[in-house]
Amino acid sequence: MRQVTAPVRWEASIERIAAMGITQALEVGAGRVLAGLVKRIAPAIEVRAASDPTMIAEIVAELKAAGTAPASLRAGDAGKSELTRG
Repeated sequence: MRQVTAPVRWEASIERIAAMGITQALEVGAGRVLAGLVKRIAPAIEVRAASDPTMIAEIVAELKAAGTAPASLRAGDAGKSELTRG
């Protein structure tokens, strides 16, 4: 219940990941509300949106091809959901 009644620390969280050097983020789901909030708080962070497993897989493939994917997504099927694993 505390998660429902406690204040959200969204701004502090985004400021922290920006300070850590994070430059890319992925918003999963319909809409781009969170991307807009991130842009206001930390304009240097590029937020991409994916509304379905296929879009997520495409973004992961692009990151791998560019050599900018996190280590957890670089090997084998890591980063693919059961819905996109072939």
